[in-house]
Amino acid sequence: MPSDIDLQSGFRLPLPKREDLDEAGKRSFDRGNTPGANIAGLQGPAGIQLYSTKTAEHLTAINRYLRFWGRHICAHSRDCHSNHSTRDG
Repeated sequence: MPSDIDLQSGFRLPLPKREDLDEAGKRSFDRGNTPGANIAGLQGPAGIQLYSTKTAEHLTAINRYLRFWGRHICAHSRDCHSNHSTRDG
């Protein structure tokens, strides 16, 4: 691993301390630290979001929507696309 990577966070910035975060940041920290809530814990997107706590809850909501509803949108989009691409003319 490159020497400028923080071992705890897995990226170049160290993880903020929970007690230094605002209330939204503390919720993000706790969500990222919950076992089984995500694959990477605070070493992935949840840790990065701690640096922009006002956007973290919104990004989490968008992420959940895309993960769980996006496949329906994509499946519908592929069906629509395949129907249009097979038209005569």
